[in-house]
Amino acid sequence: MTKRMTKGIATLALMATVFAPIAAAAQENDLQGIRSSRGDSELRQRGYKLEKTSGDSQFWWNSRTDTCIRVKVWRGRYEAISGASKSDCGKGGPSAGVVVGAAVAIGLIAALASKKDKGPDYKRGYDDGLNGNPYDRRGNDRYREGYQAGEAEARKRPDPQRDPEYKRGYDDGLYGRAYDRRGNDRYREGYQAGETEARNRPDPQRDPEYKRGYEDGLYGQTYDRRGNDRYREGYQAGEAEARNRPDDRGSLRNVPQVARDACARRADDDLNARRGTSVPVSARDLGRGNWELVVETDRERSRCTVDSRGYVRGLTAY
Repeated sequence: MTKRMTKGIATLALMATVFAPIAAAAQENDLQGIRSSRGDSELRQRGYKLEKTSGDSQFWWNSRTDTCIRVKVWRGRYEAISGASKSDCGKGGPSAGVVVGAAVAIGLIAALASKKDKGPDYKRGYDDGLNGNPYDRRGNDRYREGYQAGEAEARKRPDPQRDPEYKRGYDDGLYGRAYDRRGNDRYREGYQAGETEARNRPDPQRDPEYKRGYEDGLYGQTYDRRGNDRYREGYQAGEAEARNRPDDRGSLRNVPQVARDACARRADDDLNARRGTSVPVSARDLGRGNWELVVETDRERSRCTVDSRGYVRGLTAY
């Protein structure tokens, strides 16, 4: 074998090492921008396993394709997906620097990136369609294309409401309940997705605008158009939570705000929680201006009896 042939074979081997992770990342670019909980579940369905986390980056390994990808997570969403080396997933192989450097030299990244970079209007439409948000009639053609693609992706994904084991696992993981070892694979996937969602949710105590938007969306209040981006994110999260929870949240609409606030403060005080932690989740009209509210404090629930003026008559944990 000549020296030139040997060099050519080595070059082809390096190119294969470089191309594989980048091509794999290009195939997963449809997940960019979605919530990390749904993305994690989707990657597992596609054969990936989370190998390690470093800062805001996750490294996923696919044993079927023998490839590693890097997922950058920002504010609970998949911000970027890129190819990584086998060593990044702890499987040996060249360093990430070799992979990226060779890919840049060949120019493959630019060619593949053109598929994912469809502009902010497309991404906004995709997110709205994927998460079931109302269609923005002011959106342009790119927004419309993104919205249709998001709707199509949402239809392909399992509906937790139609998969009770997944939903049960998701709720248990989201609210920190004990893992049910009798649960099946769908329960386990739901539990992992719920745990991830819980870790990625912003702390409402540190972000009052998010909390205000979340409560407005959760209890069906009118959207405040003066709210900022954090309010909007909270409102959308609250609406999504309301759709996924089967309890009677509509009953709270008739309860005076002063009564809700009084029960929330009382629960915070009685359970030694930070102010603003407790949230009313349902209510029962007792008549003559009296109400019984169910209040959620982290993972505890209490029944609060209160009148329309905000006077709390009693709070009982259950």
